[in-house]
Amino acid sequence: MNGVYRTIEDRTLDPFVATASTLDTLSPEYDMKSQVEFDFSTPIYSDSGTLYSPEYIANRHSAKIHFLKHLDVPGVAVSVENLTLTPDRAILTLPLEEGKKYTFSLRDIEDIYGRISSVEHEVEVKSEQFLSVKLADNRSIYKK
Repeated sequence: MNGVYRTIEDRTLDPFVATASTLDTLSPEYDMKSQVEFDFSTPIYSDSGTLYSPEYIANRHSAKIHFLKHLDVPGVAVSVENLTLTPDRAILTLPLEEGKKYTFSLRDIEDIYGRISSVEHEVEVKSEQFLSVKLADNRSIYKK
């Protein structure tokens, strides 16, 4: 209108999907802890502030607390220290017991567009044999 143009784009977003997988169980690299990962097709929050600024760290901490409110793992206490969170991925590193089955339930997690998804993931904790090599420079290598 009157020489002012505005581009309007009408497109449909792909559905928001949350998936879960087991990265490792009873890993010697993680002090015999197990790792479960959640992946999100679109981000569940947006970072704010400059990298590692107080605002950035506070925003990430708030996002972790929000994520944990939607997570349920019966029989396991999960805290923000057990969680590594980015906008499109969450990794839990937990001291799970060998031979037990755990069900990870992530209920009604919301992406940045307000769409909701849920996912359940079962983990049966089994240890794998490994060979550990300690090197002279105080490092260790673990091979399954």
